[in-house]
Amino acid sequence: MVDFTCNTIGQAQHLAAALLSHKDVEFATTVLSEYTVIKVHWVPGRFPNERIISAIERHHGKVHETRILRDRYGFGDGRRTYRVKTDDLKERPIAPTVRMNDMVFLVEYPGQPSQCFLCKKYGHIRSDCPMAVKSPTQIPQTMENNADSREQTNQHGGEENSQAPKDTSLLMIR
Repeated sequence: MVDFTCNTIGQAQHLAAALLSHKDVEFATTVLSEYTVIKVHWVPGRFPNERIISAIERHHGKVHETRILRDRYGFGDGRRTYRVKTDDLKERPIAPTVRMNDMVFLVEYPGQPSQCFLCKKYGHIRSDCPMAVKSPTQIPQTMENNADSREQTNQHGGEENSQAPKDTSLLMIR
């Protein structure tokens, strides 16, 4: 008997179908968990657990269990876990970062969809965002391009200051 664990339901269904098509496999089934464990990181030790629970329950369903994770000395290490029904998270996913009381918490759970930080939509990331505009001002110059432009300036009578930085892309202008 062999046991496989998959990160998403789709992966589990695909694996089960592939296994069943193999002649030596007699039985394959997928066991779907009714609950998902949400990990919240960067939580200060004195931050009230009830605030996080009420925020989760207000938007994503009832919290069935909660734990404060501790380090080897017994101190809270800034991580907490909350068990929520999986169906509630599918309908209303939680963003990877959540802001409460001017603090930002990192949130992760199995099957969490990716979210674009540019358009705030789920299903893609910022580098693949269709709203991202690729303009020449967003593309940094390479050091070779800067060297070529300095050589052209010097060929046309311009003088290069030996005290100035050689790579103009490293200059910070405010």
